[in-house]
Amino acid sequence: MGDPLKRVQRGQPLRIPAETFNTFIDVAKAHQQAQQRSGVRHESLLSPGVILVQNNSGIDVDQYEVLGISGVIIDPDDNEDEFRRQVALTAITPAASHAGKFVITAEPIADGEIGQARVAGVSPVMIDWPTDGNDYKLADVSGWGFLEASWLGSAQVLWRAGGTGVQWAIVRFGISPFGAVAACGGGPSALGAVAPSAPGGSTSS
Repeated sequence: MGDPLKRVQRGQPLRIPAETFNTFIDVAKAHQQAQQRSGVRHESLLSPGVILVQNNSGIDVDQYEVLGISGVIIDPDDNEDEFRRQVALTAITPAASHAGKFVITAEPIADGEIGQARVAGVSPVMIDWPTDGNDYKLADVSGWGFLEASWLGSAQVLWRAGGTGVQWAIVRFGISPFGAVAACGGGPSALGAVAPSAPGGSTSS
């Protein structure tokens, strides 16, 4: 079976397979529905840090759950114009390899469907707080659907409910696994890096 998103060369007849056409329709419908839905609060596609993601985790996910980034919906080799027009990623159940490479869903997304998720910025999220008594400042990907507090992480904990165990928190993310805010060029942001605190130390900015 051929690649459903294979590019057409100049001069070749245009034949669009059903699977390819349906992929484009799914992205377009997700964009349109995001403008129209009411009920559960969702982010605008125009909001900084909000993108489209396809939930390939195998289960439905709720708003403010964590998914690991696994790839792109439309590869630039298949359709460069569409790739440039709209950032749209695939996402799966997060694992340790997704440290610094995760999204927080901005709305519920059924398995296999496309919806909105925040790839950077400030968001509510569930976080697992250890029982060791440390005052952690950062967090990163842990088990299904939530983050885990640690000395090193790509998300800065701005607020949490308190106590131990899985709880609500507000985090700022889009931060490298080394604790520095990632700039577009890959280095620390000119807005200031967030240095991870160590046991007995403090967090500086």
